[in-house]
Amino acid sequence: MKILLLLILFLVGWPKISNTQTYYNPSNKVDLTITIRESYKPIDYNKIGRDFNTVIQNEIQRRENLMRYYDEIYYQTKNAVYSSTVLTTDNLVNSKILMVQEIVIDYLDIYNRLLKSGSMKPNEYESNVRNIYYIYMNYNQVFLQIVQYKYNKDLQLGNQTKIDEHNIVYTNTLKSIKSFSFNKFGGIEYVLEGLIYQNNTSNSLYEFVFNSCEGGYNTYKGNWDKKLRDDLVSLENARKKKEEEILAQKKELEVINAFRKSTFELRKNIISGLSENERKKFRKEEKDFIIIKIESLYDSMKQNGWFPPKKGNNKNQVKREILKSYFDKENQNFEFTGFFHDFNGDDPLSNPNNYNMVKFCLGVLELFLKTKE
Repeated sequence: MKILLLLILFLVGWPKISNTQTYYNPSNKVDLTITIRESYKPIDYNKIGRDFNTVIQNEIQRRENLMRYYDEIYYQTKNAVYSSTVLTTDNLVNSKILMVQEIVIDYLDIYNRLLKSGSMKPNEYESNVRNIYYIYMNYNQVFLQIVQYKYNKDLQLGNQTKIDEHNIVYTNTLKSIKSFSFNKFGGIEYVLEGLIYQNNTSNSLYEFVFNSCEGGYNTYKGNWDKKLRDDLVSLENARKKKEEEILAQKKELEVINAFRKSTFELRKNIISGLSENERKKFRKEEKDFIIIKIESLYDSMKQNGWFPPKKGNNKNQVKREILKSYFDKENQNFEFTGFFHDFNGDDPLSNPNNYNMVKFCLGVLELFLKTKE
């Protein structure tokens, strides 16, 4: 009885519950009334504009301050490079110090341009500028150590003859340092000419000069001379190989030209003796034969791991391309003009890259002609 009563109450109340949800019907008018509980507050567009301008001006000022900050780093570092450089009484050493100084200044300029173009991040810029300064100062110290070594060595030798002999090696060693450059790790390398040393980073510069002056000079020079001889031998071998390739291409070209001539003489002899209907039949059989051989070549090459040179170059496309390039037109001598003139009007044999395809097509043509003799 309770269940029945609940069921009746539910059925009576269901329409009221379901009707509480409003659904939009385009055919009915909808009365939407908005009640504003608070009084209307007008928007102060002037204040919004002033606030916006303030934000923009603050951002512009912030960027200008940053620009001045990084420019100050740039100019101070350049000035520090110049003012902190220590020169010596040795003009040859001084010339090397100034060479390093020049590339450091060049790199500071490069870093500054990269920063302003947005190609380098500010934190990276600060790090690079700081590092390049310390690298330069370390290099300067290395040259001072070299001068100190020379001074101590002269005192040690004492004898002027020995000093003069040592000075020759010392001078030639420094003269072999032709230039300096930054490597990919951010360090400075020196480039030698006339000597070969196994390590050319800044950490090894003093070691190189010391070892060269202490007996290694002749070994380093011998390594350079050997490299020159080896390079000359390599150049000569390359020249001979090129001459051999040119000679081989010339001989191959002569063979292909003779093959081309004999093939089309054979074709002319066969076709000239046929009637018009026989020629039509001949040409159809010839084309069918050529297509079969091209498809067979395509399949064979793919089986051997070859892939078409262009995307979408399937068998039909390759077939059409070869037929169009070589077998599309005939002249009055029953010669396929594609074997004598390409699309640019040049002989396809003017390009060695065409040799294999020309030989293949001539071979296919000759094979068919042999069946018609």
